[in-house]
Amino acid sequence: MLELTNQQRKELHAALIEAFPSRAAMARMVDFELGENLAAITGGTSLNDVAYELLQWAQAISALDRLVNAARAANPGNARLHAFEAAIVHDRNARPDDTALRQFADRVSLAPGPAAPAAQIERIVDSSHRFQNVDAWRSAQTRGELAVCLVEIGRQGFATGFLVGPDLVMTASYAIADLVSGPSQPIDVRVRFDYRAHGDGQTLDAGRQYALATEPIVDSSPLESLDYVILRLAGRAGDDPVGGQAGAPARGWLTPSSATVAPGELLFVIQHPRGGPLKFAHGPCVGPSTAATHFNKPPDAGVPRLLYEVSTERGSGGAPVFSSDWELVAIHEGVVSHLDRSVKRGVPMAPIVERLRAKGIL
Repeated sequence: MLELTNQQRKELHAALIEAFPSRAAMARMVDFELGENLAAITGGTSLNDVAYELLQWAQAISALDRLVNAARAANPGNARLHAFEAAIVHDRNARPDDTALRQFADRVSLAPGPAAPAAQIERIVDSSHRFQNVDAWRSAQTRGELAVCLVEIGRQGFATGFLVGPDLVMTASYAIADLVSGPSQPIDVRVRFDYRAHGDGQTLDAGRQYALATEPIVDSSPLESLDYVILRLAGRAGDDPVGGQAGAPARGWLTPSSATVAPGELLFVIQHPRGGPLKFAHGPCVGPSTAATHFNKPPDAGVPRLLYEVSTERGSGGAPVFSSDWELVAIHEGVVSHLDRSVKRGVPMAPIVERLRAKGIL
C-alpha cells in the first residue's frame, strides 16, 4: 500500500482545497465521482479539516488513486491538481524501484485524458530542437485539450471539434455535411466537452453536453475548398467553469494561427477517435501539398493541405492539429495516399484565418 510522503500529502491537501473551495463542492465531488457520503467520512467544519480527514480516509482504505481520479474528473483543468501529479511523476522517476509509487502513478495515469507524463513531455519537447519550458508546454497542452469536444449526431459520436470563441465550435465541414447543406429534416447535433477516460479504459467523466443555437451555422467552406464549419452553441462553453465547479477556471478557447510548419516538425492531434474518450497522438509533418491526393474529393487546384504521420481514426475529423509549440496550425480531415503510402491530411489554418478575418469573424 502506498503511503504518501508528508510533502505529497500537503500538495494533495492544498490541491483539493483549491479545486473544491467549499464543503458543498467537495461533497458533490465525493458523491458524484466516488459514490460516497462526505458527511459519513468527515465531521470537520473547516475546509482544511474536511480535506485532511478525506485524505486520511482514502489512505486508510487504499483509495488514494480513486480520490485523485475523482478530483480530476470533477475539475480536470485545476492547475494545483496538475502540480501534484507532476510531483508524483518527479518522485517516481527519482525512485524507479519504488513499486508502490510506480503502481499508484500508473493507476492515477498522471494527467487528464491525453496529457503525457512529464518524462514523456521532456522527450517530446526536446524533439523540436528548441529549448522550451516544460511547465509552460504542459499548460498549453491542457488549454488545448479543454477546448476540444466530441461532435454528436443523434447521440452518436461522429466527429471532433474545438472552441474558437466562447460559443463557437469549429469542425470539418464534411463531417456534418447534411447540417451544412440545410437538410429537409432537423438533425440533432450536440457537442460534449471533457469526455475522457482513465488509463485502463474506464470512463471517469461523461463530460458536459451543449446543444446548438437555433441558427447554428456561422460560416462554412466545402470539402473541396477549406473544409470547415463554425457552429454557434446555445451556451457559452468557453466562459463556463471547467467541470461546472464554482471557482474553477473558465474553459477558454483556441486562437487559430497562421504559423507554418516545416517537414519533420512534430505535430499533435487531440481527438475523439471512433467517437470515444479524448485521445492524444503525435507524429512528424510530411509537408504541404496541393496534389490531388484522394480523400472523398481532391481539393481544388491551389487549395493547400498539410500532410503528417499521426495516428487518427474515424471520428477524428475536425480535430485541432497543433505545432510543437501548441499553436493551432490545421484542422484534421482524414487519411490520404501520398507517394504510395498512407498519411493524414489537414487544412492549414493560415487561409482559414485570412477568410475569417475578411468576414469579421475573427
